[in-house]
Amino acid sequence: MLSCICVYINITEHLKDFIEIQFDPPGQMSAGLTCEMMVTFKPMINEDLVGEVNFLSQTGPFSILLKCTTKKCDLSVDTNKVEFGTTVIGETLKRTFTLTNNGALGTKYEFFKLTGSKLRTVTTAETSLGRLTTADTLRGGTPDSLSMMKKEAAPPGDKKPDQEIVDKASQEGGGTSIDHQGTQAEADAMSGTIGDVEDGEQSPDLAISEIEDYGSLDGMKVGPMSTGEVGPFSSVKLEIIWQPHIPGKVFTEFLISFSDPLSESISIQALANAIDVPVWVERQTVDLKICMYDRLYQDTIIVNNRATTALRLKFEVCKELKNHLELLPKTGYIQAQSQFSAQLKFLPRKSLFQEAGKYFDKETGVLEAPMIIRVADQTQPVPFTVQAVVTTSDMEFDITNINFGCCTIHESVKTRIRLSNKSILPQEYGFVGLPDYVEVQPDDGFGTLLPLESIDLDVIFSPKKAREYKFELNCKSIINREFKIQCEGVGVHPPLDLSHQVIHFAATALYDVSTATVHVNNSHISTNEFTHPVPRIGKGEIVPVGPTSFEFKIPEGAPLTISPSVGTIEPGKKCRVQVRFAPQLEEMDVRKEGVRMASKAMEAKAQKEYQEALQKEKEKADDALKSGNKGKGKDGKSPAKGKGRQSPGVPTLTVAGPKPFTPPTLENITKDTPAYAAALGSLLRQYKSCFRTYVIPCYVASGKCGNPGELPYTNNNTLYMEVHCPVVKPTLVAISDHGKTTLDFGEVSLGQTIIKSVTIQNISKKTIELTSSLLDTSGPFLMLNALRVLPPDGTHTILISFTPEAGRVFHEVLQINSGTSVLHVTVMGEGVNPIINLDMPTENGAFDIGAVLAGEYLERTFKFICCHLVLLREYLERTFKMQNSSSLSIDYSIKLESLSLLRHAKSQELPSFIKQDEKMKSLVGTQNNNGQNVFDLVPSEGRIAPGATQEVTVTFAPDHPSDHYSDFVKIELFGKKESHSFHIKGMAKKNVMFVHGVDETTVNVESLSESPPSTLEEEELKGILPSVLFSVKSIAKESEFVPGSRDIYVGCVRTMAVSQKKNGEFQFENVQAITSKGFNIDPQRGMVEAGNLKPVTVTWSPPPGHDPNEPVEASIILTLKGDITEQVKVMLRAYVVSDVEDKTDKTESTENTQT
Repeated sequence: MLSCICVYINITEHLKDFIEIQFDPPGQMSAGLTCEMMVTFKPMINEDLVGEVNFLSQTGPFSILLKCTTKKCDLSVDTNKVEFGTTVIGETLKRTFTLTNNGALGTKYEFFKLTGSKLRTVTTAETSLGRLTTADTLRGGTPDSLSMMKKEAAPPGDKKPDQEIVDKASQEGGGTSIDHQGTQAEADAMSGTIGDVEDGEQSPDLAISEIEDYGSLDGMKVGPMSTGEVGPFSSVKLEIIWQPHIPGKVFTEFLISFSDPLSESISIQALANAIDVPVWVERQTVDLKICMYDRLYQDTIIVNNRATTALRLKFEVCKELKNHLELLPKTGYIQAQSQFSAQLKFLPRKSLFQEAGKYFDKETGVLEAPMIIRVADQTQPVPFTVQAVVTTSDMEFDITNINFGCCTIHESVKTRIRLSNKSILPQEYGFVGLPDYVEVQPDDGFGTLLPLESIDLDVIFSPKKAREYKFELNCKSIINREFKIQCEGVGVHPPLDLSHQVIHFAATALYDVSTATVHVNNSHISTNEFTHPVPRIGKGEIVPVGPTSFEFKIPEGAPLTISPSVGTIEPGKKCRVQVRFAPQLEEMDVRKEGVRMASKAMEAKAQKEYQEALQKEKEKADDALKSGNKGKGKDGKSPAKGKGRQSPGVPTLTVAGPKPFTPPTLENITKDTPAYAAALGSLLRQYKSCFRTYVIPCYVASGKCGNPGELPYTNNNTLYMEVHCPVVKPTLVAISDHGKTTLDFGEVSLGQTIIKSVTIQNISKKTIELTSSLLDTSGPFLMLNALRVLPPDGTHTILISFTPEAGRVFHEVLQINSGTSVLHVTVMGEGVNPIINLDMPTENGAFDIGAVLAGEYLERTFKFICCHLVLLREYLERTFKMQNSSSLSIDYSIKLESLSLLRHAKSQELPSFIKQDEKMKSLVGTQNNNGQNVFDLVPSEGRIAPGATQEVTVTFAPDHPSDHYSDFVKIELFGKKESHSFHIKGMAKKNVMFVHGVDETTVNVESLSESPPSTLEEEELKGILPSVLFSVKSIAKESEFVPGSRDIYVGCVRTMAVSQKKNGEFQFENVQAITSKGFNIDPQRGMVEAGNLKPVTVTWSPPPGHDPNEPVEASIILTLKGDITEQVKVMLRAYVVSDVEDKTDKTESTENTQT
């Protein structure tokens, strides 16, 4: 199928002054498309116009016929001949006929009698009805003109046909005096009419007075409506009255003339026959209307006598009708100038057609029976006719027997029958004598059947107990005729029964839910049929007492759910069954609507792109035209003329039409797509209410049931539940998120709050007040804003927050009630426990930064970290890493306890060296004197993607020497939950080499004030060596001492000074002095790499004869070589402890470490 272009050419030349064509070329037209053309007609002359509108397409020229016609009259009558029949003189008869105008132009008419009319009446008054005008000349007509007319009218052989007479009588005189031809036509018309009355005999020349007398003696005249107007497409009824005064045949012509010059006059002929009989009947035709067979109908025949003597009458009936019709009395006398009444009795029988077939039409049922009244001494009888339409009184059923089969005593069986009225008269009917277990509907079996009408009736069989039924349906008509149907059925008492056979659901909106409850009862506890009805089929065997099973079978496609649908009930028990009605739109309908909407959107997009492309092409063409004109102006010459009509520089259109598109298929419109949700919303808005009824069978079987669908039931015991389901349009719809009613919060971290919204709209025509169900008060969902009254088409946004407190999936349904429907909003989300793994070295639960020179700083990054030693005026950096092991992004923040607002409140306690039993509340140790942070962690906050790792740098920058720099670090997730915490500590040293891991000889709390300057001379200070205490313990067993050992660490600070970035050396002096006391040091000398600690193991074995109650003390000199050479006095102390004391010491050590 190709597309083409339609071009308007022209219009017929003589129509251009009256017709205006407006036609916008549509461009390329695909097959099946249409375009519009506006035709405007401006009438200026009263003439018919015919022409053509010419077009040209790629397939060739074609034209459209164009006609403009004036209004005309289309006049006609339903009959041109009116027959009055034979009538006795003195009677008055009337006949009517219809004048119809089927044209669009109205006209005036004049109905007058032509036969026997006076010459002056033809031209009396000036009229516009199409007749001759100006009658003054005719009124003053000379005797010569009259005699001439008589002579021309005398010869009967010159008489012309009736139609020609009418034509001549209706000739127009053009508004001047009548001419000789018009007068002769009138005379010819009158002479012809008289000749017809005389049965073709030649009549002598008649004088004008004789013509006038004849015109009044025939008794014909026009009815009361002789003039008037007949409108367009309308009709009028005209009447001819005949009242004969003399006997004989009458032939009279009437003429209808019109004011419309184009309408010809219409001639009407009236035929009649008048007789003079002394005896006559008032009704020539006795109409008995419609009669039924075998019914008696009576009427009175009134006979009149105009004679002056009494006459003997005899009434005769034709022999064919003697068994059906009778006139009483058969003989009688009628007095002079009086009346006589006879009785007519009509009793039609079924044999009417066989016996009087020539008077009776079996197809139409019409009877026309001629009757005769014979009068003594009178040769001509008085005839009259008896008319009747004879019809049957039968009513007929479409079936003769009804078998209802088996029906339970809790239900009814309905059978539809058809009752037909074979008569052409309406008949009343009624079903009488019905037993109490049968009813006929509608109207309880009573009603009226119109002629030849059929009606469907429902016969409802409702047995009251288990037995076999046989009965008759008796239908009687108003004339006491009976029509019967034989019926039979079997009553069944099932072992189970339902508390409700019919469920009436309230009007339920689409995607709303209504529920109802029924109970299935097992009341069969005894087989004694003499004390109570027992379950059985008819008079069959009694059902045994025991467990009875049931199964509901829902029809396919029904929006119903029954729970439980299968079950077993013990004798005397009952089972509660819930019926759930949840109407929804058919998925295929939603998909079709989605395809339609998507196709419409794609078509609009293609059309928009096409229009934009056309606009661009037009702009290019205008630019090219402008550039061509500029070039012509510069050269002063126009381009050379080539062949054809080529216009270089003007581009042709390259856009053929809108781009074709492929609409989505039904398979592409799935429930999780926005197109499906949009289509669903569209259908909900245009949904019209409906009412559906479902009949659900409940199969019953004795014994316990097995798998669903395998119940060994019998159809005779089946129960039926009828469910009425009205479905209405919902008042509320969701308009956010393409109409979806599900808020999926996805994965949310524990303690984090996410807020989402759903917008609803009132699509009803009334204002509604909203209420909602309660969400779980202890659950994670919370509706944040209140509901309000919604006007028609009003909207409201509901805010719902989700704050999970447990790592699981949450699901709730929020019901928004509008009074007539409920909108179910599903809220769901999953709580996820955020997991962060720290990759950092810890020692006794603390991150040891190490040592640094005081004044310098130390940085470390983590995966998490304990700063080591630093020298004064130096710093140290370490790193640790945090890894996100959960499935969602995590926002973290790192907080130092030293920056907490509660730091000073927590530090208001006795120091640990006073109260050793209690745990320390304040984990913040020594801080810088300059007010700056000792420890700094960068970045302190951020977001870690799922599975990603964040490296954190820890900077340790002390400003004075101390071994007790510490702080407490907390890692919080999403600003609320504390995920990890650890202790961070570091040391600041004056020199590069130092000793670590010895016993504490001073308190671990630094004074807030600086130490006072020493009063000793510098010379005296040089002679005093710094000392440290180092304790070693040996465990006493039953027969021996376990040697005790402990490590002392010699460290070397990695300084920031380039010249000092080297290793340190250490050496223990005078080791032989402590060997005799059981001490051993390994190694005694060594080298320490910068930034490391070198462990030195000190072992003590009690010497022989040692008193375990006495400690052993010794001292040794440790020489440290680094940036300077320094000697440290190491005081060794050893003692013996029992095994129990050793365990107690380890426990206390562990508790102190945790603290």
